[in-house]
Amino acid sequence: MCPTLVVTHTDKNYTQYHMSVFKPNTFRLSDVNKIHTLVEHKTAFNLNNCQLNVYETHQKAHDFKLAFEGITFTSMLRGKKVMHVPEHEDFDYLPGETVIVPSGTEIKIDFPDAGRISPAQCTALVLDDAYFQKQIDYINEQTQTAGIESQLKVDLKNILIRNSQELTGIINRLYKTLSSDDLLKDAQADLLMKELILSIIRSQNLNTLQYNGRYESTPFKAILNYIRSNITSTMEIAELCKIACMSKSSFYRAFTNEFGISPNQLIIRERLRISKTMMLLDDVNVKDVCYAVGFADPNYFIRLFKKHEGLTPGQFIKRQTIE
Repeated sequence: MCPTLVVTHTDKNYTQYHMSVFKPNTFRLSDVNKIHTLVEHKTAFNLNNCQLNVYETHQKAHDFKLAFEGITFTSMLRGKKVMHVPEHEDFDYLPGETVIVPSGTEIKIDFPDAGRISPAQCTALVLDDAYFQKQIDYINEQTQTAGIESQLKVDLKNILIRNSQELTGIINRLYKTLSSDDLLKDAQADLLMKELILSIIRSQNLNTLQYNGRYESTPFKAILNYIRSNITSTMEIAELCKIACMSKSSFYRAFTNEFGISPNQLIIRERLRISKTMMLLDDVNVKDVCYAVGFADPNYFIRLFKKHEGLTPGQFIKRQTIE
C-alpha cells in the first residue's frame, strides 16, 4: 500500500503534495477457511536471529494477551488495536505506526472494530536479545568514529513511533526479504536490521543528532529541525536567518562552516534523500515523489536527481525492482 498524498493549493501556479501517512505494505490475508483462530492468527517466517510474525484478527476481541521472547518491532497494517502496555497509558494503534515491545513484556490488546470484512493485521519482528545488542554495539562503533561521543540506544520508554518515509521504506524491504526464498536473505536481513534500528534511533533523537554526525550548537539544532519538519514546503532563507537570529551574510557564513554546504544545498540533499526512500515503496510514480518532497517542477527534480545520483529517478526505481 502506498502512502497517502494530501494536496493543498498554495497558489494557482503551484501545488504542494504532503505525505500525511506512511503505511508499510500489507500482506495478503489468509483464507478464512484455513485459519486456526479468528483472533491473532499467526503466520511465521524464521531466520537465524529473528522471526517475522504476521497476525490477523477477524472478529472483535478484548484483553488478548501476548508476549515475545526478544525485543520486538511491530507495525500496524490494517484496522485498529487498542494497546495496553505496562507503564504506559492505553493508546489506539493504527496503520502507519510502529510499536516497540521490550523482551518478555506481556501486553493486552483489544480489537474493537475487527470483523471478517475489516480484519486487523499487523506484523511483529522479534529479534534475539543478544543479536539486537550486537546491532546496537555496531551502530555505536560507527557513530563514535563519526564524532558522536554518547552511546546511542533504542528508547524503550518511547515505544510508539509514527512512521517516517525512511522507516516505512526499510520495513517494506525487510519484510519482502524475510518472506522471500532468497538463499542470501539472512545476510540481506542483517544489513536491513541495522538500518531499521538506526532509523528508529534517529526518529527518537531527531532533536539531538546532527546532520553530519556531531552534536549541534543550539541555533543549528533549530535550523535543522525546521528544515526536516518543513521539507515538503517552500522554504525562505529569510526564515532560517530569523530562527538563527543572524543577518543573511552571517547566517550563510556560519551555516557553511557548520555543515560544509550552503543552506540550499542541504535542503536539496534532504529532499533527494527522502525521495530515494519513497521510490522504494510500491506504486509511487516519479511525479508524485517530486511534489511530495517539495519540488514544483518534475523536470528540474529529474535533472537534480541524475546530477547527484548518476541516474534518473526512473532508472533508480528500475534498479531497485531488479535487486
